[in-house]
Order: sequence, then structure tokens, then C-alpha cells
Amino acid sequence: MDDEPQERQLNIHLDPEQMAGVYANFANVTFSPYEFTLTFARIDHEIEEGDVPGVVVSRVNMSQQFFQELLAAMPPFLGGGSMIETVEMTGSTFAPPPTRFEAGTPPIAEVIGLGAAVDYLSNIGMEAIAWHEKELTAYALEALQTVPGLRIFGPPVPVGRGGTISFALEGVHPHDVGQVLDAEGVEVRVGHHCARPTCARFGVPAMTRASFYLYTTIEEIDALVRGLERVRGVFA
Repeated sequence: MDDEPQERQLNIHLDPEQMAGVYANFANVTFSPYEFTLTFARIDHEIEEGDVPGVVVSRVNMSQQFFQELLAAMPPFLGGGSMIETVEMTGSTFAPPPTRFEAGTPPIAEVIGLGAAVDYLSNIGMEAIAWHEKELTAYALEALQTVPGLRIFGPPVPVGRGGTISFALEGVHPHDVGQVLDAEGVEVRVGHHCARPTCARFGVPAMTRASFYLYTTIEEIDALVRGLERVRGVFA
């Protein structure tokens, strides 16, 4: 293997649903070629607490020096106080990482809330939550298949699925589905779900999505099925 320093580029996916394809160019970073992985994970409001800020967590199996070089090559994505090094009329330079990525006053209260949410979930146990979601998903998939004219997108079994099911009801726009379900006390999400290419892939204008979490019950899934029967009755 050639040990000469080489230029590399990395494609980093921060959020597969909403930020797919975010591209970071590290062409100015040189290193001797060897195997490594760079993983980013997102933590935000979807775990449990309301106004949680986004937190990017990275895990690498490379040298600390090389990781710092990668961070130093990344441009800041926000401008504000404390993230600059020098400012002149002709240009500016930025503070070293991680300060360059922490512009302005940090969301102190929200981060405290995030910590409480993480502690709460940790006490329950992520494995227990995952198993609960899997059981709910399996039950929901079977129950939804009893609704005439309902099309489930994705696998009809819980294997390879998380705690969400997207579907369409024949002849009824998802916005109408959501409005009737809302009147029945059932909350779903309707629209593109930040994934419009997926809707185009399946040839639908939008989708209805039911999501399950640690607080969801079997009775609530039964209420969803009854609500969908109500939708069919309204638009029959």
C-alpha cells in the first residue's frame, strides 16, 4: 500500500430522514491511508422532551489528531458570538473546534431537559423500549391489514421496521384521513414526512403515518383502526 499522504473526501449523513446527503468536503485534510469509520448520531426532541436542541454525537476509531483535523476542516454552519477568531472588513477566521460550532448563547434550559429525558429513558431501558415498540408494530401491522382499501408502505411484518407505519387509504387524501382521525381523538402525521422522494417512489401525493413509542398502548392502536373505519364511512 502506498504510504504517501493522500487527499480524501467523506460523505457524512447526519440524519437519514431530514438531512440525507449532507456533504462535507475534507479535500484539504491529508493522512496516510488506513481503515476508519466516522459515525454521527442525532439526539433531539423525538426522544421524550419537548424543546430539545439538536445534539450531534460522533464516534471514531481513528487517532485523536486526525479527528481534530477533520473537525478543523469543517466550516461553521452558524454565525454568532464566540465562534470567531478574528474579524476584519476583508474577511474573518473562526475559532478552533468545538467553539466554532457553538455560536451564540447555548440553550441551557433545553439541554438540562435533554439530560432529564436521557436519564428517564435509561432508567426504563432502551432494550425494553425497543421490545415494546416491536410488539406494538407487529400488532398494528396485523390490525391495519383488516381495513379494506388500506395500503401499507414497507414490509408487512415487523422485521426491519421501527415503531412507525406509513399507509394510504384508497380514494382518501391523507390530509382528510388525518382530519377525521383528529376528530376521533387519534393523532397521526400526514404529508411527505420530510421524505418526498419516497412518496414519488410509491406514486402517492402524501402518506399517513402512525408512530408508536413507550407510552403507546394496544388500545390506542385499536382506536386507530376504528378511526380508519370512520374515515371510510365519511368518504364512502
